[in-house]
Amino acid sequence: MTVFYVNKRFSSECASTSYPGVAIVVQQAERFNRSAKMNSSENGTCQLKHTEIVNVFMMTFLMVETLVGLPGSILALWIFCCRIKSWKYHVTFLFNLCLADFLLFLSVPFRINTHWRGDDWQFGPVWCRINQYMLSVSRSASIAFMTAVVLDRYFKVVHPHHSISRLTSTSAYKLSALIWLGVILYRLPLLTINLLHEDKENNRTLCHSLHIYNVVPLPLKVHYVSYILEFFLPFSLLLFCLVRIACQVRKLKMHRETVQRALRAVMVITMVFTLCFMPGVFTGLVGLYIKAYRPEACETYRIWINLFMVFVGFTYLNSALDPVIYFFSSSLLLINEEIYRGIPEKQFGSFFGNTTVRHRGYVKKKNCRRRLFMRKLSV
Repeated sequence: MTVFYVNKRFSSECASTSYPGVAIVVQQAERFNRSAKMNSSENGTCQLKHTEIVNVFMMTFLMVETLVGLPGSILALWIFCCRIKSWKYHVTFLFNLCLADFLLFLSVPFRINTHWRGDDWQFGPVWCRINQYMLSVSRSASIAFMTAVVLDRYFKVVHPHHSISRLTSTSAYKLSALIWLGVILYRLPLLTINLLHEDKENNRTLCHSLHIYNVVPLPLKVHYVSYILEFFLPFSLLLFCLVRIACQVRKLKMHRETVQRALRAVMVITMVFTLCFMPGVFTGLVGLYIKAYRPEACETYRIWINLFMVFVGFTYLNSALDPVIYFFSSSLLLINEEIYRGIPEKQFGSFFGNTTVRHRGYVKKKNCRRRLFMRKLSV
């Protein structure tokens, strides 16, 4: 019977009956139900439903991130502004990474309040756009400056005679300003669209950039593409730089310690980058795939979008882990007179032992530093 090949799902059931019309009726009913589900999804009835567990987790997670990350960022900002007198260009990139973290800390309290209210946004449509815009700018700026630090380490180790390896502080200021300008401009589409959505079933207002639309607006298409590309392109660069620096460690016999320090810095940045940004991108892509190719799977879509919202919290974790990047990425923060100026004399041995402190091509004896430090204390 040829009707068995119309829908393979019901072929075994239809084969056991002597009424061919039953198979046709079942097939048409299934098509009708699928069409009805697709129409209901396209009309926007497949609303996002964040469970209470998701809201409690997000609120707690964001509070812990803020309590851990904000003091670390304040300490880093104090070191940058008050303890380091001469800035090298890579320190400029780290300072701007710290500024991106502060932009995030200005936005996170509103998300904490929203999750505390059961994902109900109470600050109006204008501030919803601004809040989403600030979160996106902070994320993009963090990725850009993390990539800049890694590229700096790469050129210093693999191409030490390249002109990029001899950038001045003024060039770093200009490049940082250009990065901020580019990030601010290409995230502007988020300010041109209403991101508030009414959830009448639960009597609340949602403020998110990922929803089901009959037709996805152009600004959100730009946002989705930017969200994906700004992960995969820098991630590819990070892996490339990591592999090249690791190969350089094997080749070099001299200055091996310096190259290994650069390798550790790139490894730390790559791990932080992967932990913070990959889960959100992966779950977001799965959600977009379901929305585009399986619009009838509303419950599956809700599950993946809830996972996406959870892993967005890992994106904010970047601000709490950035102080680790500062520690591993800058020799100025590791061995610098501005850092250990306030350490008592008896603690110098535990930091440096009987070794010589080497910094940026010049050598300073530990005992000379001790005498200078004690002389300052006597004054």
